Amino acid sequence: MIKINIRQFLHITLFSFSLSLLGCHSPDIPIIHPKEATPDKVKRNIPFYEIECEKGNSKGCINMGIAYWKGMGIKKDIQKAHHYFQKACDLKDGTGCALEGRLYEDNNSTLYIQKAEKLYNKGCDYESGIACTWLADLYATEKIKKIGINDEKIAQLYKKGCDFGYGEGCTKLGKMYFEGKGVPKDAEESIQYFKDGCNLGDLEGCTAADTLGL
Repeated sequence: MIKINIRQFLHITLFSFSLSLLGCHSPDIPIIHPKEATPDKVKRNIPFYEIECEKGNSKGCINMGIAYWKGMGIKKDIQKAHHYFQKACDLKDGTGCALEGRLYEDNNSTLYIQKAEKLYNKGCDYESGIACTWLADLYATEKIKKIGINDEKIAQLYKKGCDFGYGEGCTKLGKMYFEGKGVPKDAEESIQYFKDGCNLGDLEGCTAADTLGL
């Protein structure tokens, strides 16, 4: 259990009371972006994330997992990161499943790659764009070779990733249209998917759209 000082306790209690007055029980918590969040800000919010996770808010669990995974505002602990990502996945949050899978994939052993595939599939079924995209990446890089997995199947997974709002999935589908891999070669479709990726925050999509759009 994370220790909470009096000031943090009062802040969290007042915040939770305000939410209850508004009829809110599970606030929409933005997921930590390791490249943008500061350790001090994460540290201040950790007690809140933990409380929300215990209440069943999957985003609180995901943020706890990211904090432990990256050592942001708290001592790095991969086992605890596994615990919180798995808890989010159990709450049917596909992003939690995807992040749990990434921890296994990073281990890079055959057994763990298979666990990652299972979790990415589960997250994709929960309509997580990042899970579908990472599953496609797993097949595209041939970390797993299976009968029936081909460029067409990979393109379908990137399409799901894009449709579920993950910009990198759109950009990678745009590349497949540009190269004619798994889909018909189509420059216009390629540019459109690069634009979609850009609009969803993928910088590579922005660069590709600008380059091909000239």
